[in-house]
Amino acid sequence: MADRVHWRAPSLPLAPTSYPRRLAAVASRALVVISEGPRLGFCHSIYQEHRHPLQDFVTASFAVSKDDISSVKSRAWDMIDDLVSNYGRMVQQKVHEAKLYPFFQRILVRLAQELRKDEDLAFVAREVPSGRLKNQYTSGKPDGSIWWDTGGHAWHLTKATIEMKRRHQYNHRHLGHQPQTMPDIVYDTEVPTRGSKTGPSALCIPTILVMPELPANPSTQTPNATTDLLPVPSAPCANKATATISESRVIPPVPPGSLSKKRPRESEASRPNKRRKTSRLTIDHTEIASHALESMASTVHRRWSIGVMVDNFWVTLWYFDRMGAIVTRPFDFAEEPWKLALVTLALGRCTPAQAGFEPLILQPSGDTTADLPTLDRPVSTVVGAEIVLPRGIAKPSKQDPRFVIIAPPLYVYRGVVGRGSIVYPVTALSGLFQDHELVAKWSWPLEVRMREHELISRLRRLVPSMQQHLPEVIEHRKYSMDELNLPRCKIGSGEETSRYEARQLMIIILPRYKHLWELETVEKFKSVFIDLVECHYHAYHRGNVLHRDLSESNLMWTYGHDKVPLGLLNDWDLSSLFLDGGAPLPATQCRTGTTIFMSIEFLEMCDNPPTHRYRHDLESFLYILIWAMVHYNMGSEELNILPDPKQPRRLPTHSLLQPWEGDDYQYNALTKTGIDQLPEYRRKLLGAVQPAFKPLIDKWLVPLLRLFSDARHYLAWSAQDADFDGETLGGILTFEKFMMTIGAVPREIPEEVKTSE
Repeated sequence: MADRVHWRAPSLPLAPTSYPRRLAAVASRALVVISEGPRLGFCHSIYQEHRHPLQDFVTASFAVSKDDISSVKSRAWDMIDDLVSNYGRMVQQKVHEAKLYPFFQRILVRLAQELRKDEDLAFVAREVPSGRLKNQYTSGKPDGSIWWDTGGHAWHLTKATIEMKRRHQYNHRHLGHQPQTMPDIVYDTEVPTRGSKTGPSALCIPTILVMPELPANPSTQTPNATTDLLPVPSAPCANKATATISESRVIPPVPPGSLSKKRPRESEASRPNKRRKTSRLTIDHTEIASHALESMASTVHRRWSIGVMVDNFWVTLWYFDRMGAIVTRPFDFAEEPWKLALVTLALGRCTPAQAGFEPLILQPSGDTTADLPTLDRPVSTVVGAEIVLPRGIAKPSKQDPRFVIIAPPLYVYRGVVGRGSIVYPVTALSGLFQDHELVAKWSWPLEVRMREHELISRLRRLVPSMQQHLPEVIEHRKYSMDELNLPRCKIGSGEETSRYEARQLMIIILPRYKHLWELETVEKFKSVFIDLVECHYHAYHRGNVLHRDLSESNLMWTYGHDKVPLGLLNDWDLSSLFLDGGAPLPATQCRTGTTIFMSIEFLEMCDNPPTHRYRHDLESFLYILIWAMVHYNMGSEELNILPDPKQPRRLPTHSLLQPWEGDDYQYNALTKTGIDQLPEYRRKLLGAVQPAFKPLIDKWLVPLLRLFSDARHYLAWSAQDADFDGETLGGILTFEKFMMTIGAVPREIPEEVKTSE
């Protein structure tokens, strides 16, 4: 096989090329950070080299035994020599990468045919026809994919994606844009849907700490070349209508000429900055990561995703889960065809569960007395599928609670690494809640965090007067990584897991609550809004829990016993528990919040976020109020007007507030500051308030803007004082001041309820 060496595209130094603009949107949502090896001088505390053979990878991920590996390795694979020769000629002619895939596809098909002589394989290698595979969040399509023989083209039916690359395009050192600050991870930052216009923002390039460079000469590679499993520093973010940033640093690029000057803040001034060193991203990595994003953010929950990257003759396997990516060192399939045959066997033999599909979401049966159906094919459509919640993950039975998904997901997390939340509208197949509207929420919180249902239970116990404003948990399940048998836990005897922040799968069943924009009148909105401010305060003051992720998506409401709307504060999975009135228990070095409603201080100090305090959540309430006044189509009893029937209840994002949705945190902060400091912008924003909300401008909005302006003035001038009050900014930002500013009288809570655990 040595005569094939000259087919490799030469590794020549290339002139810098401009980073394709179309990848800006991909980069802002995606996901991967891969730690770099010592060869490039990165800190050994971040990465220490661990080598594992490709065999270990497929054994951990798929149904491949050591005997299978020995059998495949011992066979002659000369039946693909002619196809490899044809492929090599195409490489030598430097054809476009998309034209390489049909030749590579024929090699895979030939290998599958040979393997099928011994067993039946569910292996269909396809090209991806233009327009047939519908993307939700990114623009790029894979060059090919591996399927079950299902007939349809959909992301939630793919076993694995295949991305073809040319060696001359594989160069991470030459990217035209060199931002002054690189993110450790960029994901789910809620860039608006393609086609929408936003204010100016920096071209956002996510960091990927690149895998070891391809060997210069494949003929020097040892027959038993090993696999580098490169750790991905965990990072998470969630979003509800926009990006929720949490559980890992997110450092956006700073636009040229707009370097942020950061003020020292009490403890923040002396706190060490733990930001990791990073390297730049290759376009190739972005594309294969975007395919994982589409697979894992499709309508059916997926625990992990598999990708195959082919760079001339070099093949790497990519495994993505909610903690990051594991990547194999490249192997040369011309020199070692048995390894490509092994990959073909693994992908052909794997079951839907082994390909990462959720085995707790099953084909519909409609009969709670029937045995659970087996998952021998991916669920073709999520509507009508059944969810089973076994008490023991290893032994699900027909006695376990079962629910039917009645509509497409209400919310899907747009990222790979992170919480991966997805919310399904469901109804129970039997029992007390059979006729109730429910939701099933799936997420992957960090194991070190207190579980959401436990926090809710704590608050309902410690603050009983707020129970009607807190969600009711109907069912909940927690499954650890070991219980789920994630491939990550088995690769390299589990070394990979020890270098990641471990996550667990949480599933909770809740009643389906209503969004703020579904309220009929502004008067009802005001009542619900005050309920939410009070519930949030008492959860913090009496329950020692700070929410930290306030947004329009988790400020909800429900009807009370007398059919009066009651505010309900939902989604407590990013909240912090305080002990004895002290600092919150650390979960990780992070900042939290939804970018649209995030405080200015967090946006400005994006590279070293301060401690999240109660006043930051109060500021989020202000931005939620502004957002509602501009976007909610409601009626008013005071003005005797009805909602505009020709408009949706929640209007599209107004151009004045589109910067809040973008991935440029500095620009986001500037527009929020501009409400106070730029009279023309303020005048236009107040002019955009919906008719029913006009009375609230003078009664609520202007007084609140004045309150937060005073707080920012104190912060700017007193941050370095010895007696600086970082908690309330000199007593300016407190619950009592907030309520007094909007003319609301806090309800009285009996003293005997003020207890603690």
